[in-house]
Amino acid sequence: MALAHAIANGLTILPECRAMHGEAVAFGLVVQLRLERAPELDQVLEFCQRVGLPTTLEELGLGEISDVDLQGVANAVFRNERNMANEQAKVTKQKLVQLMCEA
Repeated sequence: MALAHAIANGLTILPECRAMHGEAVAFGLVVQLRLERAPELDQVLEFCQRVGLPTTLEELGLGEISDVDLQGVANAVFRNERNMANEQAKVTKQKLVQLMCEA
């Protein structure tokens, strides 16, 4: 959950992101599971859809997010050393942006 929380915290730099913490963590978890190619991804996606948790940027109200803003979120994620120090999967800022767009 390290990357998921770092993403949730990174999203807070965007004033247009009005997601509650748990909603942002749910989105971050989907991104993290995609990165890890976790077999649980489909199960988590199904659960999130069933209970109404966002799993895409669009569902977070960020469907029109600019590349500059996405890069800003990625930069904020990587500045979150406390969470990122606990992330075992290797990820670059470029890969993170790609994964956030795929989610």
